[in-house]
Amino acid sequence: YSGQKAIALYKKASEHIVTIATCTNGSVEASVANDAKVLSGTTITLNPTPNSCYKLAAYDVYKTGEETTKVTVTDNTFIMPEFDVTISATFEQEKELDRIEVNTTNVKTTFWQGETFNSTGLVVTAYYTDETSTIVTPKSIIGSTAEAGIKQVTVSYTEGEITKETTYDITVKAI
Repeated sequence: YSGQKAIALYKKASEHIVTIATCTNGSVEASVANDAKVLSGTTITLNPTPNSCYKLAAYDVYKTGEETTKVTVTDNTFIMPEFDVTISATFEQEKELDRIEVNTTNVKTTFWQGETFNSTGLVVTAYYTDETSTIVTPKSIIGSTAEAGIKQVTVSYTEGEITKETTYDITVKAI
């Protein structure tokens, strides 16, 4: 007997409160109830519920009363730290194609019957549900000079699963 003893020290897990904050444009649920006492080291799973036309932008899990002390969230989960936490989330509006508009200021709009249709100079702008816009390249521009008269040119643009169309008039003169 050498007189040596092995001693194992274990730190007792402590309980801390999880607070779920009210979010704008959505909500977050956790695998524990709001204001629940949770042992440090517990894995907590988050489930975001965005309002219609919104999506989760980011989680914000931090030490209650000290927003600069952040807790890392990975794949909708975090490990309960040794302090009380507040859970929040930011939701952003989903950007979805709403409509397209054409600017024909610099495009030829008068043709002779049978002349090759040309849309050079046409500017197509896509407008989105988040009130942003951008100039885009149309999927198709369909116009014909086969018959004389006021004819419509159809312009379409597709983004994801959404296709939008608009038209503009051209004048086709008889020969």
